[in-house]
Amino acid sequence: MGTERGDASYAVNGMVNLPIVDGKIALRAVGYWQRDGGWVDNPARSAVDVNSQDSWGGRVTLAIAPTEGLEFIASITHQDDEPQDSAYSFYAGPARSYDARTAQVIAQRLTVYNMTARLDAGAALVTSTTSYADQDQAVSRDLSAVITAALGLSDPANYKLTGSSKAFSQEVRIASAGDGPLTW
Repeated sequence: MGTERGDASYAVNGMVNLPIVDGKIALRAVGYWQRDGGWVDNPARSAVDVNSQDSWGGRVTLAIAPTEGLEFIASITHQDDEPQDSAYSFYAGPARSYDARTAQVIAQRLTVYNMTARLDAGAALVTSTTSYADQDQAVSRDLSAVITAALGLSDPANYKLTGSSKAFSQEVRIASAGDGPLTW
């Protein structure tokens, strides 16, 4: 697969379903790797197709149904995005082009852990889901034009910022199971 006026793009996807105990325990694994070919040029650095990106990730899910009406689903999902430069380009001026003396990147890594339990209690369906997310991000921005205008310096100037965030969530839902005139 090609990118119009740019580098080639590639993708590989895969999935495996593995029943461990028929009707009781199953495992699913999903994975992918993707390269997006660059299509933006950077004349300031005499570089072409600067905005290529590699992304990869996957999910592993384990489902357990120990008894009729009770189910547990645990999963881990991960994604890693590694862009080489910005995909932004000028609105005015040459198409698919921008001038930055340093690469402008937003790289991310995200992992989400989840556990869901479902109980069919007859008149009500009870669902509990718990998640924990862990994300790292690295941002790089070209400040060369600002530094040149403010201080008269002509060296490339790059601003880098890294950070991480963690989030926990818990939700419990109780909903009516029937289809009568009153549902909740």
